[in-house]
Amino acid sequence: MPQRRELLKDPSQRAAIIARFAGRGPSAGTSYATVRDYCESLDLLPQITGIDGDLKNVQRSWAVKTILAETPPPARLLEIGGGEPVVSGFLAELGYDVTLVDPYDGFGNGPTDYERYREQFPHVKIIRDYFRPGLSGLSPGTFEAIFSVSVLEHLAATISECFAAMSEFL
Repeated sequence: MPQRRELLKDPSQRAAIIARFAGRGPSAGTSYATVRDYCESLDLLPQITGIDGDLKNVQRSWAVKTILAETPPPARLLEIGGGEPVVSGFLAELGYDVTLVDPYDGFGNGPTDYERYREQFPHVKIIRDYFRPGLSGLSPGTFEAIFSVSVLEHLAATISECFAAMSEFL
């Protein structure tokens, strides 16, 4: 049986991360995939920044830093197609109310471990479905931000349907 996965082992980490990145807004100049950005992420966000050569190592930390800068906690967030909910779980531990929508059907080499992720990340509301307009279990206009990390190329729906759903739920 999988154990609950906690990414922040020490409560002081939460406060330090929020103080460093929250509320900076767009003028803060969040860079993307620069050596400086990646090194900062390795130093300050090692829980979500790996060193295995996967592009998601840059994308995960950039998404977290940008969300913190633009929409500080507490806020309601929705992640599209998060697979293993590392980013959603991390954001939930930082004080966000996070919902993740993913079908967990293996499409596009995607994950199928829905039950394991529910057990490991109980603080993330996981909806097992494709993100689309009219999705049951979600109320229109209830999220402050919607994001995805390396997912758009795997969407079964068209991009226009995805944007329509984003517009509905923001």
